[in-house]
Amino acid sequence: LHSPSEHLIARDSSSSAASSLAACEDDPAGWTDKTGDACELYARLSWCTAQGGTGGGWKQEWGQITDYATTDGRSAFDACCACGGGSA
Repeated sequence: LHSPSEHLIARDSSSSAASSLAACEDDPAGWTDKTGDACELYARLSWCTAQGGTGGGWKQEWGQITDYATTDGRSAFDACCACGGGSA
């Protein structure tokens, strides 16, 4: 099964999206979720979208991405450019 968001991700290759990600830095640098997964993995496996949504690679049975936030409360949505977070 494919979710509608997977089709949106595939089509969202605009140069403005690419340039905004290029100017973004994961914050904090080297962030990992509570299980040790880094921003790079979230991006590579399409677990999230650059617009701050859950991506097509994220499995519903895992719960919410925010369930994997670090002890300071930062989830991939906060820390990772690929997930709509990070700092410009």
